[in-house]
Order: sequence, then structure tokens, then C-alpha cells
Amino acid sequence: MLTGQTQVVRSHVLFDVGQSINPGIDIAQIEGAFAWGIGYYLHEEPLFDSKGVDRTQGVWEYKPPMASEMPQQLTCELLRDNPYPKGILGSKAVGEPPFMLSYSVLGAIKMAIGSARKDAGAAATFALPQPCTADAVAGACATTTSQMTC
Repeated sequence: MLTGQTQVVRSHVLFDVGQSINPGIDIAQIEGAFAWGIGYYLHEEPLFDSKGVDRTQGVWEYKPPMASEMPQQLTCELLRDNPYPKGILGSKAVGEPPFMLSYSVLGAIKMAIGSARKDAGAAATFALPQPCTADAVAGACATTTSQMTC
């Protein structure tokens, strides 16, 4: 609450790829998109120039999460026995939809902030800018060091 640092204990992902042609590749794609989303929601700050042009385009501003920022336990499973009749060999593409699943991490952080605010006697509503950096979390928690006494 004081530092705003977050730690994801565990995340479970169940994803429908139809009849997977290569489960190893599908799971790697899902895990990669989930990691990309964590980096996007928690670390990537948009940078605008004086004319309002977004200068964060391209891979140079991509902030992948470090190992310590990933879930300590990440379980990824493919939905079984669900072939997709219109897909090649009954499969579906993975693409980037798992990116949106990582919003669950941001949702959990919002719930934790709400709990901290309640403990601090602060209003239930709060603004949480994206990215949800440690500074943003600490500010949203509305706690002070004087509240951290034994």
C-alpha cells in the first residue's frame, strides 16, 4: 500500500482454440499475449509530443514485464473436445485475444486498492490512471505512513 508495488500470485487461463494443431505453439501464444497485456496495463506510459502526437508507436516503447512481475503461478490450458468446423483441421487461430485476459490482473489490483481505501477510511471511488504503475497504485490506496503503526 505504501510503495504501490504489486505481485501477481497466480493466474489461470482457459482458452478455446478449437482442435489445436500444435498445443505447444498455442499455449506459448496465449502466455505471450497474457504477458504482453500485463506490460501494457501496468508499465507502458504513452508519450505525446508538444503537438499531441503519440510517440510511443513501435517496439522501442514496449515494456515487457520482468519475471518478478509475471504471475508466480501461471496455468494455461486449452479447452478440450471443441473442434471448430470452419477452421483448418478443426482449429481456431489464437491471435491476440489472450491480451485482454490480462486485464484480470488490473481488475485484481483495483479490488486490492478498494480494500486498502476502505481500511484507510477513504472514499470508495478513486481514479486509477493507466498504466497502473507503482506510483499510481500508491496514490490510489490513500494510505499514509502514519497509518502503518503497530
